[in-house]
Amino acid sequence: MDFLHCYRVLGLTPDCDWEHARHRYQQLASRHHPDRPLASADARTLTEINHAWRQLRKYYQQHGHLPLQANQVTPSDRPVTPFAQPPTPMRAHPGRWLALIVLAAALALFMPGRCAQPRQAEQIADAPAEPVAIEEPASNSRIGLGDPLGHVVETLGPPDDTRGPRWYYGPSWIEFRDGRVSDWHSSADRPLPTDTLGHHWQR
Repeated sequence: MDFLHCYRVLGLTPDCDWEHARHRYQQLASRHHPDRPLASADARTLTEINHAWRQLRKYYQQHGHLPLQANQVTPSDRPVTPFAQPPTPMRAHPGRWLALIVLAAALALFMPGRCAQPRQAEQIADAPAEPVAIEEPASNSRIGLGDPLGHVVETLGPPDDTRGPRWYYGPSWIEFRDGRVSDWHSSADRPLPTDTLGHHWQR
């Protein structure tokens, strides 16, 4: 795959980030759409733009970064830092061991409350944790009449095909007028996330 050609079609450089590339594609798709006022009527240009964007987006979804970008460090390329060697333990004199044992016994006799704290901490640690419910964000991104081109691209991605004012997503299609959604057809084989309540919007 000639990714340099994809960058040239979208007017990008290989060192651009993902957000800049996505914003650039939305600008070009809106600019060259045949139903947009003062837009270029060359449908071949829009098809080439959509194809280039699909290749870059597919690579980004698989690898986590855009193609041909330098300084992408993979786990195998990361330098291995050797672990520091632990210091050699010093040998204690037998007399010192006896003194330490006597000191520990004295502390245990005169500080019973403090010695019990570790046991309490262990009991707290052994107690079963209460499950925490994690709420996942609900996806409310839907397409309604009057939505701009950019919203359709963010929701569905680039179309599979374009014919006149319609963008095709498999057997389903979305029609635009003056750069905004004016009608659609949602097939059961590939349904669109559309706002059915707004389908009676007066055009």
